[in-house]
Amino acid sequence: MASRFLRTAIMVTAAMLATGCAVYNGTTTDIPLFQEKGELQLEGAFAPAGRAMLGIPLPYRVTASYSLTDRVGLSASVDALRQTVQAMGGVYRPMDRHFVWEVYGGLALGRGKSTEPEKYSYYGHYAMPFVQVDCGWRDLTRWLHVDVAFAMRAGGIVGETEYREYGSDQYSEWVVQEERFKGVRPMLEPSVEVRFGWSDLKFNLRYYQIFVFGNGRNHPGLLQDIPTMKGGFGVGMSYRF
Repeated sequence: MASRFLRTAIMVTAAMLATGCAVYNGTTTDIPLFQEKGELQLEGAFAPAGRAMLGIPLPYRVTASYSLTDRVGLSASVDALRQTVQAMGGVYRPMDRHFVWEVYGGLALGRGKSTEPEKYSYYGHYAMPFVQVDCGWRDLTRWLHVDVAFAMRAGGIVGETEYREYGSDQYSEWVVQEERFKGVRPMLEPSVEVRFGWSDLKFNLRYYQIFVFGNGRNHPGLLQDIPTMKGGFGVGMSYRF
């Protein structure tokens, strides 16, 4: 078992290597769609913000999900680029050999900054408890083994941010305005994901939107009380053991 796991992990890593600022960013959402006990899924996200080493794209976010029992699933991810970690656990229920319902609860922690020299700087960190409801279909077609998944995440971003606006001339720089904010902002994050490829190794395409309620002030650079992205599009790869 261990040798098989090691061989498969090497295959996944090789496949990943061969493939081609806000405080809160929603690309950490994971939609496992478990069907049975003992499933392990590893996912790496590459675009749009991946990094390259020696011309080879590397994943900026890695997620591991595991079905602990026939009804209980766990998931955790690390986003090195956006300095975010999250973990969640909950229940899943396959309705047939394709369709699955899932409900998870979890916690995300992160921090970030946005700066423009001689104009402004914005620093912040947050903790976000959340509930996530998933549904979707696995292996809808034999050709390309297409998965289609939907998720709705609801939570509260408990954040603290510091904003500074600068003035400058050719001799010096000074702080014109300084603000601090600490509070809670409710949020919703719907997302949809399509996976396709082989029965185990698949490419992932994900689109998501982020709605944060109560952010009342906008600063330069489209910054808010708790700076968040409005949404985006991601590309990755996953392998299911």
